[in-house]
Amino acid sequence: MSGRITSCALTARENIRAAIEAKAMICVYGQAGGSFAVNASLRELAPKLTRRIRFRARPSTRDLRHELFHALGLQGRLPSHAIEFDRMLRGALEHVLVCDEV
Repeated sequence: MSGRITSCALTARENIRAAIEAKAMICVYGQAGGSFAVNASLRELAPKLTRRIRFRARPSTRDLRHELFHALGLQGRLPSHAIEFDRMLRGALEHVLVCDEV
């Protein structure tokens, strides 16, 4: 079993590395241990680009936007309209975005 976990962790790390290099989006899902593999990979591959955000149970889209605004250190006022907010976040998200336990 430990060989399988190691293999999965290595696969996750290589896929995350490829996504970072391509500035692409990636979805990692699977059995137990996936969160550990993703977190370990991000600590190794992108420690200065990684921001940890905790949300309350059942966050709204508004909660997600506000937490990302603050975690990314975006300047200025919070946009008042969702479309403006989303445009700002898309421009700022040159990072890997991981949502765990979605």
